[in-house]
Amino acid sequence: MNETTAFFDQPLQPIEQDLLSVPKLDNWIELRVTEHVVISGVISRHPKYPTGMRILTSLVESYASDTEGRVFAQTKNSKYELGERIEVRGHEHIVDAIASAHAITTGDKQTIC
Repeated sequence: MNETTAFFDQPLQPIEQDLLSVPKLDNWIELRVTEHVVISGVISRHPKYPTGMRILTSLVESYASDTEGRVFAQTKNSKYELGERIEVRGHEHIVDAIASAHAITTGDKQTIC
């Protein structure tokens, strides 16, 4: 987990104005897939996926913050606002996140966006 979390220690980049109305991920956690980072989270405000669905993002390319403290992730395919992160201490959502990532990467589901 430390290698993955280190990705988020990079300097923040200024945000673009179009990030203010992007889909939001809550109960999210970053996961390493091969040498890349993806995020598993519960989506809201997405035109394609229903609110409350756990999704796995495509590869995270960068992230940024605005002056109000909101953090945004830019993936290969989309932009997301990062809401509440999963508490790492034994939280049941971590099991869901890892199971979701496994199902997606093994081809059982198509919820990568």
